[in-house]
Amino acid sequence: MDPTAFGNLCLHKLWHICLLVHPSFQKSCMHTVLIPKHTHTWRSLDIEQLRSNLMMPPLCQPDAWPSDIDEMAAMLDVMTSILDRLIPQRTYVRHPRPSDPSFDGDCRKAKRVTRRLEHAYAAACRRATSGTGSTAAADAAQVAWYNQRRLA
Repeated sequence: MDPTAFGNLCLHKLWHICLLVHPSFQKSCMHTVLIPKHTHTWRSLDIEQLRSNLMMPPLCQPDAWPSDIDEMAAMLDVMTSILDRLIPQRTYVRHPRPSDPSFDGDCRKAKRVTRRLEHAYAAACRRATSGTGSTAAADAAQVAWYNQRRLA
C-alpha cells in the first residue's frame, strides 16, 4: 500500500487502514459471535408490590420452609416467577468488538495502573471529606493519578 496515497494521515491511522484492508483481518471480523444477554430492569421494580407478593405463604413462614434441597429449589422458582411477573426479563444481543491489535500487554498494564490510581484518589477524597484522612493525601493521590494518565 502506498503511504503517499493517503495524504497527511498519521502513521497510526495509516496502520489501521492497512489492517482493515488486509484480507486476514477482514475474515476475523466477519466471524463475530453475537452473545444474547438477559437482564431485568431493576429500576422499575415496585418494592411494595414485591413485599406484598413475598408475604404469601409459604415464603413468609420460616417454620414451613422445607428441609429438602429440591423443595427449597422449588421455592426459589416461586420467587423467580414473582420477579419475572413484576419486572419481566429483557433479552438483548451484545455485539462484542474485536480487540485492537495495538492493545498489548503494556497497554493493559498502563490502563490497570491508571484505574488503580483513580480508585485510590476517589478513596482518598472520601476519607478527606469524612474527616478520617487528610486533604494532602488526596492531593498527592490526584497528582499521581494525573501523572499516570499523561504517561498512559
